[in-house]
Amino acid sequence: LPPQLLLSPRAQWLLQLQGLTRKLPGAASAAPLLQKEVFVRIEQALYRQILEALPPAPPETGGILGRIGDTVCAFAFDPGYPCRDRAVYTPRTERLNRIIGEWAEAGIEFCGILHTHPKGQETLSSGDLAYIRRILDAMPPGIGWLWFPLVLPEQKLAGFRAEGRGGSLRILPDPPEPV
Repeated sequence: LPPQLLLSPRAQWLLQLQGLTRKLPGAASAAPLLQKEVFVRIEQALYRQILEALPPAPPETGGILGRIGDTVCAFAFDPGYPCRDRAVYTPRTERLNRIIGEWAEAGIEFCGILHTHPKGQETLSSGDLAYIRRILDAMPPGIGWLWFPLVLPEQKLAGFRAEGRGGSLRILPDPPEPV
């Protein structure tokens, strides 16, 4: 994987286990080691790395998030395209799509996009919502939701889960659970 990607030690270990199964106690057959997620969890080390990697100024830089099983374990930084007249994060989609493809080959599933916001703006903007809608509409049918956390200058993440397609968009607060 390219050096600009952050993978936690647990993610590296899980990648080594790709394809393996284990017998669960009391189960009649082998079950996949990596289960589907129910809540957004993020590895504690990666959480800290993200907060340290993204500068508090200028706002509107970001990156993509990847997961293995039920835990966010990968992050690729993206400075975005410069925009002089307003505070907008415009991802470099060609580069990020290439990284998403590399992740998929390594067993890491794309699960969201994060970006920085200026101090005092802890909610998604109307521009964020329009972009989220376009991303969800472009996702394959098997993807039911994505996670869109904001990185705040106070050194924390404000998480939002986005669900829906077409005319319906549902945004739910979903703060990260560092594990």
